[in-house]
Amino acid sequence: MRSGGAERRPARYPECVSDVPTTPPDPADVARARDVVRMGGGLYALVTLFALGLALFSGHIKTLFGEQGLPGLAPTFGGLAVGFALVGLSRIALHAWAGMERAAAALADLLGPLTWRQALVLALASAVGEELLFRGALWSLVDHPLWTTTCLFGLVHVLPRKELWGYPLFALVAGLLLGLLRDGTGSVLPPMLAHAAVNALNLTWLGRHHARLVAMRRTDALHAAE
Repeated sequence: MRSGGAERRPARYPECVSDVPTTPPDPADVARARDVVRMGGGLYALVTLFALGLALFSGHIKTLFGEQGLPGLAPTFGGLAVGFALVGLSRIALHAWAGMERAAAALADLLGPLTWRQALVLALASAVGEELLFRGALWSLVDHPLWTTTCLFGLVHVLPRKELWGYPLFALVAGLLLGLLRDGTGSVLPPMLAHAAVNALNLTWLGRHHARLVAMRRTDALHAAE
């Protein structure tokens, strides 16, 4: 029970993050982060092989990287711009929507205190594997590829934690923008660059703020149980 009937004002990003003291990472959390990178790298290697096999056996191997192949400078910078825009969108969502803040804390708890190198490995592996599958192999096989791959992209990012229900919504928006980039440039490489930029920057941010986000999450859980 709360004393004096006072309501606890819910903490919000960024005040909640800066107000929670940092502590050295727990060795178990560090070990979990290493396991996440190993398992994630293996998973995305399988996704990449599946995409290659699907494109090969469906007869679309020549368009796996898109009809245009290597993009020019403008599509390349366009891909990076879309990536940075999605990162900015995620930061705005953290300011404006408590659900995204809870999702960030839950995701940080799930992944562990990733270093920037670990974040970069996961970002590159996920960008290559997922883009070759969704904007590469599947793009040539499904009807209405933009909308079909966007919906599938959102579905595969559903995670079995109630705090993470906002995560597939962000993935849905990201999938739509990545699909528009693929459609507009005729190449898989610009959305691959955008995807890598989003994951590298956001995973690095989660790793850097891991202790604070997890402490905030556990404090909120204690208050909810009172």
